[in-house]
Amino acid sequence: MLKKTVISNTIASILFLSLSGMALASDMKSHGTPAPVASQQAMSSDFYGEIVGQFNSPDGEVVGATLPGNSVSFSIPVQEHHGQHLHFAFMHAASASEGWFFAPISELGINLSDLMGKSDKPVNITEQIGLFQAPAADVVGKVTKDSGKLKHGAASKFMTAELTRHNGMFIINIKNVSEGDYTTPFSSGVWGVTKTAARSFDHESSSALSKLATEGHRDGLYKLVQKQIPDINGTPSMELTRGAVKMAEKEMAGYKKIGSISGTAQTQAELEKKFAMAAAQMGARYYVITGISDNNHTFGSANIYE
Repeated sequence: MLKKTVISNTIASILFLSLSGMALASDMKSHGTPAPVASQQAMSSDFYGEIVGQFNSPDGEVVGATLPGNSVSFSIPVQEHHGQHLHFAFMHAASASEGWFFAPISELGINLSDLMGKSDKPVNITEQIGLFQAPAADVVGKVTKDSGKLKHGAASKFMTAELTRHNGMFIINIKNVSEGDYTTPFSSGVWGVTKTAARSFDHESSSALSKLATEGHRDGLYKLVQKQIPDINGTPSMELTRGAVKMAEKEMAGYKKIGSISGTAQTQAELEKKFAMAAAQMGARYYVITGISDNNHTFGSANIYE
């Protein structure tokens, strides 16, 4: 009961901050200053990565959440020579120890290539997302009914999700539209892409999936995905690749910036290792740290260069 109380108190604080944040955003817009709504690109390889929103709680218990009214996005390199089936999971944070989470309805993932075809027009994929539960390490299944004040429903009650293609990347943008009885933040999460239609981490019971679904902590699931997805695809894991080199901003004159990344880790050293690997997987040779904060977990951002 203590665990549920702690989580519930944290969620209540998030919801309060969400309402305050939306009021602040409205005030910022009225003064002509744009309010940020989408996250920076999180760390990733071609086949797996993290889904990281903008909200971090002051006590460090919540990192990378997406509050009602805000959006989170992640991108995946387009692969022309094989299929791309998207899997992901992130927590319905108001569910606390009930362990509700969002994932593709199909256990075989969302077929990105078939959806987009040769067109670059945006595709609404909201109806391909469902609400599931993993309250324990040996349990995973679809949510089929309300639980007390918790309301279940179609994904459209909680979000809109859109798939686009731009400059050789699939971009998935998810907006939290939850309100009223359905109001909930989304936790950070994890995504993975299989080359074939295959069952994966988002529909297989595990302690890592349950940890994400009940507490919103993605680290364990990300480690599982880093091993499982390469095994399914027959590709080397990100840890086996050579990392990009850390540089100072003043050293980058004349180099081309190709993007930015952000993420979290237990220590700055671990975060820098993640940055090095992620930047290399995205085709960068160098990365420059642009921000670091340390509140129980280290959170940072970096620009990457060719």
